[in-house]
Amino acid sequence: MPPSPDLVAERIAAVRATVPTTVTLIAVTKQVSVDLMTVAYEMGLRDFGESKVQEAAQKQAQLDLPGIRWHLIGHLQRNKAGKAIQQFDWIHSLDSLRLAERLNHVAAEAERVP
Repeated sequence: MPPSPDLVAERIAAVRATVPTTVTLIAVTKQVSVDLMTVAYEMGLRDFGESKVQEAAQKQAQLDLPGIRWHLIGHLQRNKAGKAIQQFDWIHSLDSLRLAERLNHVAAEAERVP
């Protein structure tokens, strides 16, 4: 059973109380509903991490909120580099030179720098 919105808000407040304001808190939202992500947004979170390109795309279509920054934190295959460049502001899961070269190529084509 997913946590209640009140519990999510309580947990975010507890984490925020222990983390310096100079640290960016990224909410990892793998298998988390858009409703609970909205609660996190209302608590001031703007950075959301997803591990799958497709799952992120579905959530991004539903969450058109200003200021959200999307982070790819899961494994990325080269064939999904183009989608990842379009969908994410940050890509944390770079694990090979070939993937780096592919991302660099598609980012240049899209005039985008995640």
